[in-house]
Amino acid sequence: MNPSLFTRKILTALVALMLLSSCGKGCQKGGMGGGGGGKVDPLDVIPASTNLLINLNLKKMQSLPMFADMMKDAPQEAKELSKDVDEAVLALNMRGPAQAPSGLAIVTGNFDEKKVLTLLDEAAKKAGGEVKKEIFEGKTLYISPKDPNIGMAFLAPNQAMWGQVSTLKESILLLSKKGENVRSNKELMELYNKRDTKKMLWGVGLIPPGVTPPAQPGDPLASLQGIKAFSLAIDYDTKDLSLDLTANAQDASQAQSLTNLINSYKTIFGASLATQQPAVGQIIQGAQISNQDKSITLSLKISELVLKQLSQMVADKKGGGGAPMGMPAEPTSPPPSGAPVPGAGAAPAAPSPPPPVPPSPTVSPAPAMPPPPPPPGQP
Repeated sequence: MNPSLFTRKILTALVALMLLSSCGKGCQKGGMGGGGGGKVDPLDVIPASTNLLINLNLKKMQSLPMFADMMKDAPQEAKELSKDVDEAVLALNMRGPAQAPSGLAIVTGNFDEKKVLTLLDEAAKKAGGEVKKEIFEGKTLYISPKDPNIGMAFLAPNQAMWGQVSTLKESILLLSKKGENVRSNKELMELYNKRDTKKMLWGVGLIPPGVTPPAQPGDPLASLQGIKAFSLAIDYDTKDLSLDLTANAQDASQAQSLTNLINSYKTIFGASLATQQPAVGQIIQGAQISNQDKSITLSLKISELVLKQLSQMVADKKGGGGAPMGMPAEPTSPPPSGAPVPGAGAAPAAPSPPPPVPPSPTVSPAPAMPPPPPPPGQP
């Protein structure tokens, strides 16, 4: 698996979780079959096989300038329910390049169970199906009419979990102390215990074998093979967004090699992007990269102005508003014969101007970016 594919998997999981907030929020109160009034510690129901933990403070995330754009294409019921979610925890088992990850999302907030179940039923009926129910160990699983492998269950009146049915069942068994939860994963817990819980987002992860791309000796990307774990923290203070990513290598030489590689890419691409896409270029040029012993840290600070520019870029792409910021738009039809070519000398003057060329019927404006996928498991 190449780095971009791995990155897409992580981003997809995050986007799915953010949209899930809308579904999970409402779902949280409903009814795993009676769960009492107290909240469950997410670690109690997260399987030991988990190698990636991410926590989102969704109330804080909603203050981001681009949050509205990110939620613009979400279903209306998702938008309504998202207002009631406070926190979400995403637990994934990344298995390598050939297998899809298994995962579990646990959301906590302030929900109206009846409203949520009503919305789920209505959405299912519109899709021509119905929400199915299954009782497991005395708990109720609500199964998606679109995918029988996806479901949700309530842990408490204000807390629910969503994911693959097999993972939900494993988590229900963990509630009864049947099996080992993620606390037995000592390597991941060592990273987890160092997290800053006040951040808008924090994450810790172990890199499973096969995720980083194979590289030949001498290939700059070979240094990625030494990265075995990472921690991430993102925060927003209404003015600036800060990001700190720390990767742990096997030894100090690998950390130094990766530091040199990132600094080289920063130099090579930073200036070019600053011309083509000023907002992105400014972020890259402002990045701080350092290493200490076996770890390497990448730190970014993004101003409110740049955040708004990024938000506008997202909105433009979703609306099909032409080429990205700083990039020239491609012509919708070839220039007429004899017309000057950009960058070349002017063509000799013609006796009369050529007739206007109608737009080619086969060429259409740049397509809008596809909307984010609906919450996995949303009926």
